[in-house]
Amino acid sequence: MNSIKLILFSIALGLAPLQLLAEQQLPTQFDNNRIILIPELISGKKLRFFTDTGGGEYRTN
Repeated sequence: MNSIKLILFSIALGLAPLQLLAEQQLPTQFDNNRIILIPELISGKKLRFFTDTGGGEYRTN
């Protein structure tokens, strides 16, 4: 019984950093039907990244 508790505790401990990441909010902007991620560096400079949500297939016709 103790080994099951140890396994469950290990799993919870391993998933804790993922929960912390899930609570982070990233600065974004919706521009021209695209989601743009705009993080700010320590120096104050802002970067712009195009993000892909992975939803659907892109077709031109």
